[in-house]
Amino acid sequence: MNTRTPAPRATILVVDDTPANLTLMAQVLNKTYRVQLATSGAKALELARRAAPDLVVLDVMMPGLDGYEVCRRLKAEAATHDVPVLFLTALSRPEDENAAFEAGGADFVHKPFNPTTLMARVRTQLALKAAQDRLRRDNGELTVEVHARDRKSTRLNSSHSSVSRM
Repeated sequence: MNTRTPAPRATILVVDDTPANLTLMAQVLNKTYRVQLATSGAKALELARRAAPDLVVLDVMMPGLDGYEVCRRLKAEAATHDVPVLFLTALSRPEDENAAFEAGGADFVHKPFNPTTLMARVRTQLALKAAQDRLRRDNGELTVEVHARDRKSTRLNSSHSSVSRM
């Protein structure tokens, strides 16, 4: 009998100023993930600050804050620094891809997108994030353990020195 609680579904924040694009991406992603939608960079930042998503799928060309600036701001904040950003855009020049990576993006998908490709890229980014989160958690636990052992070793050495002097 399996008594394990199923893992919560990952949350993906999808940002695009075109409602039809948001609808299409939500249809593709909703089957597997929790999806939040934002029609502007400002709204995306507001939602991400409220509760950091597991992944952001971000259009580049939007009025107001463009996707590059949204990504830079997400990466500048401690709560969202480690959230991967997958750019999804009609831009296709190498310079556009370079700008996405320089802004802190993890990957780049061209519009019109293939749903299978989008899902594969999303799965990959979420798996990488989960592994990085696990490594950070394990590293923190190991650091605590090393410090505890160092303190114990220091106490034992001190006790040993006291006994030796007797």
